[in-house]
Amino acid sequence: MMKPDALLINTARGGIVNEAALAAALRARVHFSAAVDVFVEEPYQGELSGLENCLLSCHMGSGTRDCRLRMEMEAAQEVVRYFRGDPFASPVPDAEYLMQVEG
Repeated sequence: MMKPDALLINTARGGIVNEAALAAALRARVHFSAAVDVFVEEPYQGELSGLENCLLSCHMGSGTRDCRLRMEMEAAQEVVRYFRGDPFASPVPDAEYLMQVEG
């Protein structure tokens, strides 16, 4: 449903965009292009890597100075909350722990 010359950008989360469907659309529509920074499995080794109209990067969206500073500040604030006995502002969801055990 996108315009023929659209550019799809995914820097949010892997899995939001179906990688196989994106590859098929990129092969079928020569003026359509994509830039992807996140993947279902990383490091990425799928079919998008062989397409001229798809730019891939290695999950570096958080590599900017502004983002790193914000992440460092939030982590430091959580440490202060921990030692004060306050609840965390951004607790890690239980599902993340389950992913580590299952994976």
